[in-house]
Amino acid sequence: MGTWLARHRKAVVFVWIAISIGLSVGGRIADGQPSTSFNLPGSESQQALDLLEEAFPALTDASVTVVYQVESGTIDDSTNAPLIDKTVKALGGLDQVSKVSSPTQIPDKFFDVSSSKTIAYSTVSYDTSLTDVSTSAFADLVGAVTPARDAGMNVDIDGALVDNQNPPTGGLSDYADLISIIVAILIITLAFGAPIVSLMPIVVALAALSVSLSTLSFIENWTAISAIDEVLGTMLALGVGIDYSLLIINRHRQLRADGRSVLDSIGGSSSTAGVSVVLAGTTVCVATCALAVVGVPMVTKLGLTAAMFVAFTVLAALTLLPALLGFAGENLDRWGLPWVESKSKFWPSWAATNKRFRWPLAIVPLLVLGLAFFAVPSADLGIIDDGSLPTSLTQRRAFDNIATGFGVGANGPLLIVGEIPEGADKKEVIDATQSLVKTLKATDGVASASPPRFGGPSGSALNTIIESEEAAVLGESAPTTTPSAETTAPSTTVAPTTTTPSPTTTVAGSAALADIDTFVLRVVPSSSPDAKATTALVDNLRSTVIETALAGTVIVSSDVYVGGQTAVLIDFTDRVAERLPLYIGIVLLLAMLLLMSAFRSVLIPVKAAVMALVSFLAAYGATIAIFQWGWMKDVVGLTDTVPIQTFFPLMLFAILFGLSMDYEVFLISRVREEYEDSGEARPAAIAGLSTTGKIILSAGLIMTSVFVAFATNPSPAVKQMALGLAIAIAIDALIIRLIVVPALLQIFGKSAWWLPKWIDRILPRIKVS
Repeated sequence: MGTWLARHRKAVVFVWIAISIGLSVGGRIADGQPSTSFNLPGSESQQALDLLEEAFPALTDASVTVVYQVESGTIDDSTNAPLIDKTVKALGGLDQVSKVSSPTQIPDKFFDVSSSKTIAYSTVSYDTSLTDVSTSAFADLVGAVTPARDAGMNVDIDGALVDNQNPPTGGLSDYADLISIIVAILIITLAFGAPIVSLMPIVVALAALSVSLSTLSFIENWTAISAIDEVLGTMLALGVGIDYSLLIINRHRQLRADGRSVLDSIGGSSSTAGVSVVLAGTTVCVATCALAVVGVPMVTKLGLTAAMFVAFTVLAALTLLPALLGFAGENLDRWGLPWVESKSKFWPSWAATNKRFRWPLAIVPLLVLGLAFFAVPSADLGIIDDGSLPTSLTQRRAFDNIATGFGVGANGPLLIVGEIPEGADKKEVIDATQSLVKTLKATDGVASASPPRFGGPSGSALNTIIESEEAAVLGESAPTTTPSAETTAPSTTVAPTTTTPSPTTTVAGSAALADIDTFVLRVVPSSSPDAKATTALVDNLRSTVIETALAGTVIVSSDVYVGGQTAVLIDFTDRVAERLPLYIGIVLLLAMLLLMSAFRSVLIPVKAAVMALVSFLAAYGATIAIFQWGWMKDVVGLTDTVPIQTFFPLMLFAILFGLSMDYEVFLISRVREEYEDSGEARPAAIAGLSTTGKIILSAGLIMTSVFVAFATNPSPAVKQMALGLAIAIAIDALIIRLIVVPALLQIFGKSAWWLPKWIDRILPRIKVS
């Protein structure tokens, strides 16, 4: 196939250009946009969300919190109140905004103003979900609050919408893609000594990336694809595209050096290195697609998207690259650098050294890396909230002001949502919810609990009565308009500290209130969203508090759920912790079967799996030491320690395993080829390392530099993922694959290629040499 593609190179390149342009134009017309749609099937927080969507749909639409903080005076004085009123009016006039609460008006000012009256907030509610909010929404919000800012008031904005549309930027991460291309060109040129060779992998990677991104634009019109999918896909496409191209080009140059013609050499490299590329790409796709076992749709889509990018990259390496090699012809090494020898003496020398000192080179690095394993059991999986972002971001300042005015837990309130039995007596229902609120307020770790709000045909009328009585107790006039059930729905702040009256005498037996079927109330923890105490509180509410409070009442405790964004992330953390061993086990098992089929060996696949696990645990432990323990945190630009992001170990293993198997296949496929030709195991290991070491080193350095560039991002979450991957790739490529694995091959000798006959008979055959 490689020979045919090289002969018909003009047609091949034309087809690639036509497909790329066609998909690009089509993608722009389709105009698919990244969006976030997170759900967690089977979790209690998802049950709470489903009930909210049914009974209080407005609570599940997008919303942001606009926080006001005054340096002098109070929120409600004659200078500041008019500024807030104008801001609220401007916010209410924005597209897709359904309503805006006002901290200067009843009933909102009971809930939305701090006790010092120097901090207050408005909740801006949209009439659509977060995935459908305009991409200009954040800019519109900034425009609406600018007049108050110009007048001297501190006004900041927080919420998921703000996090999506105003992410942290800065450092080299803003130019990570460009840096990766420049670094790749420099490293390949220095390693291979030919400018043409350095450009071909870039062309292949960019072609695959263009087709992948355009295809993703079409997909985004039918399903929610988060922005991280595109970022991950881009990193993988650039990385593996360069890796795969280098493997094929390197084999082509070796065959040319052996005297083969250009076309024969292209065909030979496609039938050897090309098959290794297919095997490596398949292994990466297995690792990413297996993310489906986590049981989180967003994570499943992330894995499938990554697999799509890798599949297009394999296709480009197998089809476009042979055509480009055909165009290069005899000129592939033209303009070679004068100081780079055509045949490097370093790698044969290193391979011989590796054979001579195989025992210490196999054992010592593993012992050193093993020290990092001790940090893994102490991993604190959790949430990196906005309180860890740079203070230059508006969401960080809003987060801090909410914490100052209403307590640290106000940035991560919990929602308790419950079903009311059909036909239940209304007095008994209200007594039950009042009992629940009373118990919640007395629970350790709870800063406040709001009065319940009811859903159903009569919910709005009942809520109006409750709000009127609250206003009377607080010494205010009742609201002149009838608020909906959502108007005083839980927000991000603490409820007033005054005693809420029980409205049971007002509503008991009222025929007008015949139908209420749900209730919702807000619980504000006394600890921050990322604190272990908040996780413990959620567990306590679910296991003990709610059941105790509702025992003997008309409301069944099993129909009451703890939800809210904080609870969702806690459930996600639990799901990842539960499924991570299963995911790792499935990936390792499938990869071992695949490698066993390709290399006809037991020890080679087992060794590959164990070494990938060593790289993962060492990088995971190092990341824990830096971000959770604070080792060298100043060096990496981290101001405070943070927990390990929930999805970090999952994504670390998926990406690392995919790339590490690339390096493994590159090395072992060449060793296998030499072993089949000579029948000598140890010389084959030397030959394999001598010919592929340069590729593995170049690929590892390129990917490490890309991730280091991303690690300069000021966001602790981005920094953690990028730096963890940089450490992982450096360990796997530079230590495991170039030092430990070759040494193990020398120790194993011919036993590395042992395979029981009964296994040989049942395994499918994958020819890689």
